[in-house]
Amino acid sequence: MLQVLSFCETKVTPIVEGYGGWAFRMEIVPIESAYPGFGELVVLESTDHINSCNPLSRSDPSYTEALEFLRKLKAQYT
Repeated sequence: MLQVLSFCETKVTPIVEGYGGWAFRMEIVPIESAYPGFGELVVLESTDHINSCNPLSRSDPSYTEALEFLRKLKAQYT
């Protein structure tokens, strides 16, 4: 069986900085694109795309969920 872990951010991501702030911001991966329809989906509350791909710390949900997923896979196949 194929094991899949998907992540979805909930905040827009700043793309281009303009005068006095971010001139262009967008949602990079909406939930419709993030979830393939099977497997686990982790919704990263208050996280933009940059921080979902680059966890701020080892306590960040994107890090802890990925690590737990890998540990489950390892236990399943060892």
